[in-house]
Amino acid sequence: MAKKKDKLPEFEPDDFPDYEYDEDDFGMMDSNFDTSSFWQEPDFLLADIIHMLVNVAELEIGVTLFVKGMTLTGVLTSEKEYLRDLTATFRKRVHLNNKKKMTKKEREEFNAMFDFTRLSETNVAQELDEEGVSMPPGMSSIRFLHLKNPMLLGAEGVMDFAQGDTPYIRLRLTLIDGWMLGQVVTPDMFRDNDVPDVLH
Repeated sequence: MAKKKDKLPEFEPDDFPDYEYDEDDFGMMDSNFDTSSFWQEPDFLLADIIHMLVNVAELEIGVTLFVKGMTLTGVLTSEKEYLRDLTATFRKRVHLNNKKKMTKKEREEFNAMFDFTRLSETNVAQELDEEGVSMPPGMSSIRFLHLKNPMLLGAEGVMDFAQGDTPYIRLRLTLIDGWMLGQVVTPDMFRDNDVPDVLH
């Protein structure tokens, strides 16, 4: 005999007398609310993980992203690391191609010109927070993530971008359709089949 399913409890507003109900807690009843832009916003949970754990705490987290029919996997890394490596790469390339010997002042001016670390959107978000300026509801304080040693997974095989000078993808958050924690591993990533049980 099939077990009878328990009826789900029903709640009334009077069951929570301390809660102040708005006409619509999500603001979607507001006549000025743009529903089309609302659904174009990035996942707030992913944005918070990237902002607080990756960019601020500088933790590296393995992740798999689903982007417009493609599957990307790699390690979320901080914006600071990405901008530091990008700065070092451009400085190195220009120094190698520059045949003229620069003076100390010229070298300092050159290094300042190619300092991308000052373009951090995380720093801007922190400055706004310190000034008491809050972002509009539903809007993320960051727009990009940085995926280190990325791999593009497909039916034809794996495309690996880890061998580049700056092995990162800078990806707009609004392009991501779905995501999951954990980096996809392939057998050739480990020697002697020493594949860990969990890869973070």
